[in-house]
Amino acid sequence: MVVGLLGGLLLFRDDRVGARPRLIAIALSALLAAPYVAHLLRDYHPTENSAAAQHMWDDPLGLPLAVPIWTTLDLGLLLVLGLLGAFVLRQRRSPRDRVLLGLFATTWVLFLLSIPGALVGLAPEPDELHYFLRFVTALAAGTALAAGARHLET
Repeated sequence: MVVGLLGGLLLFRDDRVGARPRLIAIALSALLAAPYVAHLLRDYHPTENSAAAQHMWDDPLGLPLAVPIWTTLDLGLLLVLGLLGAFVLRQRRSPRDRVLLGLFATTWVLFLLSIPGALVGLAPEPDELHYFLRFVTALAAGTALAAGARHLET
């Protein structure tokens, strides 16, 4: 989420909403996530020999989802609607739309950056990243469907 908020901040610098509220949101998100991140760093780092750490970094059930062709096939129509939703978010340009577009874009960038690592067993929980990718893409797809419904209504 912090990366998505930063993405929304960087995508639209000419926003009437100043940087201060966004920076506060980023700091609050980082503060709320800090205990979980500390837990991950302590118990699940890649050099840990515990079963939990091995599962996190080399999950044989999740690795097929790290292969790009399976991810895009799995998303199917949701991917198409998500891309249309991203276009709608870009056109509308409200502060909320900018944050959602930033979240959409940065989630896809993180996913694409994780693929090489996942293929050699160095990406944490590729299935969890895939599910988050589906969730964020569904937000954008819902935006496309809502925009289509508004267009049909007029």
